[in-house]
This record gives sequence, C-alpha cells and structure tokens, in this order.
Amino acid sequence: MQNGSPVQFRKGSCKITIYAPTKALPYYRLCYRIGGKRYQRTRKTYEEAEKAARMILDKLAAGETSLAEISQLDVAILRTARSELAEFDMRLDRAVLEYTSARKQLGDVPLRQAIDFFLQRHPLNLHPIGVAELVNEFLAAKHDSGVSSSYISDLEFRLRSLVREFDGSVDQLTEQGVAGYFRKLDFAPENHCNQMRVVRTLFNYTRQQGYLSESVDLLRSVSKKRVIRREYTVYQPQEYHALLEAAATDMLPALALLGFCGVRPAEMRKLSWEDIRFDTRTLIVDASNAKTASRRTVPLCEGAARFLVPYRGSEGLIWGKTTDQWNKRFSRLHEQSGVQKQANGLRHSYISYRLTLTGDVNRTALEAGNSPAIIHRHYHALVDDPRLAEEWFGEKVTNKCPHTEAAEC
Repeated sequence: MQNGSPVQFRKGSCKITIYAPTKALPYYRLCYRIGGKRYQRTRKTYEEAEKAARMILDKLAAGETSLAEISQLDVAILRTARSELAEFDMRLDRAVLEYTSARKQLGDVPLRQAIDFFLQRHPLNLHPIGVAELVNEFLAAKHDSGVSSSYISDLEFRLRSLVREFDGSVDQLTEQGVAGYFRKLDFAPENHCNQMRVVRTLFNYTRQQGYLSESVDLLRSVSKKRVIRREYTVYQPQEYHALLEAAATDMLPALALLGFCGVRPAEMRKLSWEDIRFDTRTLIVDASNAKTASRRTVPLCEGAARFLVPYRGSEGLIWGKTTDQWNKRFSRLHEQSGVQKQANGLRHSYISYRLTLTGDVNRTALEAGNSPAIIHRHYHALVDDPRLAEEWFGEKVTNKCPHTEAAEC
C-alpha cells in the first residue's frame, strides 16, 4: 500500500477496498457491498487485511455471502450463545426455535413475566404428591389432632368425590379444573358451601405442607351460593312429653339426653353412664365424643333427673344398640305417638327453650357446644313464651317413670 492510497481487489463483479489507517481510525478497513448494503471489517496489519479481503472475495464470487456478512460482534455473540447453551446440551438453532415458539404463543406477554407467573404457582421446591395420597395424609393428620370421629367421617365423605374427579398429582390442579368440579357436583346452596369449606381446609393443609404454592388459590373461581336460612322447627312441650310417654324403657335415657340436655344424636350414641355425674347433676360430653372436639358440661334439669337417676350405677353405653336401630325405632315412636317428626328437632328444641329460660346466649352456646353467633342467628326469639320453656324443663314433664316405686322417681 503506497502513500496510504486505498487498494482494491477484484474477482469478477465483486470488489473489496482496503483503506489505510488514519489518526481517527488507526486500523486497516476492508469495505465492500452485498445487495446494495455496505459492510466493513477491520484488521491490525495490512497482511491480515489482504488475507481477509481475498478470502471474502472468494466467498462473494462463489455466491456464499453468509461468512462475508459476519462481523466480529456477530462472532462474539455466537460464542456467548454457544457457551450459555452448553449447560443444556442444546444447539443454537433449537434454542432459537423454542424461544420464538414461546413468544408467538405469549403474544405481547414478555417471556420473563410468563416464567415468573408459572414459578409462583409451581415453585421448584414443591413436594410432589397425588390427590388421593394427599387426602389420606390429611385425614390421618386430622385424626391425630384429636378431632371427633363424626368430623373425620364428614371430611372423608366429602373428599371422596374430589379423589374420583382428580386422579393425578396436586401440582396439576387448576382454578378452572376445581371450578368445573363444583359445577359438576351442582349441590344445593348449603351443601355447596359446606363442600367449599371442606375443600378449602384441605387446600390450606396442602399449602402448609409445601405441596402447593402459597400464592395459589384454587377456589378463586368458585363462587359461593346464597343460602336462604330456614327457621328451625321445634317440638312443643306436650309433643315431647308424648314421645316420652310412648317410648320403650330402653329408649327413655337417650330421649332424655336429646331433649333435656341437647346432645347431638351422634354424641348420644357415644355417651356412657360414667359421663353422667349424678352427685353434681351434670352431664360431661368429652372432647372425644363431641362434634367440635371440645369438652363441655351440661346441667341436668329436673326433667332429665327424673329419667336418669333411676339408672344410677349402670355401666356401659347409654344406647348400646346400632345407629340404624335407633333411627328406625325413633321414627316408629313418632308414628305410635302421633307426633310429627322434626329434623334434629330435639336439639333445636333444647337450645330454643334453654335460651328463652336463661336469656343468656353465651351460656346456652357453651352448654350446647355451638358458637354464640350460631345461637343468636338461628335460635333467638324462636320460643318467646318463658312458660313453655319452664314446662319443657320442669317437673311436669310426664307421669311416666322407668321404675314403679315413686320414691325412686
């Protein structure tokens, strides 16, 4: 290169010009055009520039423009990309295809945002577990915590349909899938809300155990159904007395506990004579027998004492027969006495008359094993005549006694 003049190399119609270094640009520049677009490469020495020029010229003359179009920046980018992909043993073209496919599916959503959204719901540290295995573990945990067997039975019954619906792993559950499950159940409002309560309890346990992300609410798309609260129906005192009059002797203690002490039927079938403290005239409903797994003490009113004291000294279960036997005989008792059967009527009656008699919501709730809010919402002013309450719990309940000797009654 003489006097710093540009040097041109030609091959056919292809031409490359090498420019000498200047103060502003202290390196040799190779300049050429491809398809009307100007390209420039740089080299430190003339020898390197000439060698590169001849190589590029050969490519251009042969119609191979790819190498001629690659700049030093392109080479650096290629090396970085290959280095990053080496960890995943993936070719650059495959990585580009995977990326572009994801971007097409996401539209305007940035790929990083989509990844963050996924990881929030599927953290890498989640422990995999199947739905059936989860339900079994949940029920075992509830059993170990000391909740009542009736509560365990309710959980097991309600979660059975969930296991049938979802036979995969927990991390495959989606909001849409759970919403579809509830639509398929198509429960009436009260049953629907009770099912939601049980499933929510299960999902809370799932998050606590690390099987589900804390940010996931699988019930988000499930709407509550409006429950129209119906008024509970109660027995009139004379109707309860008629049931006591018509009952066989072996049913009387159980009937007394249901109507005079307000125990739930499921609780009654677990009570033994040792739970009745005749000296203090109280009934102890132990936590293991109570629906709420909470121990409570219920006073024995005059009516209860009349029917229970004669059995003092008895042992074993107060109702020693099966649940099915009780239900059949209880229904037959209503037919025999001409009294219309009310759903859970003896407990509703006890709470209503007890609240009217004491005027104390908290006390009634404590004795009944309910919350004050439930007592106030369902039973307040259900019975408005105190004389009816006195008649229900008082001495004038019946002339019938399980023993013939008046002194024992």
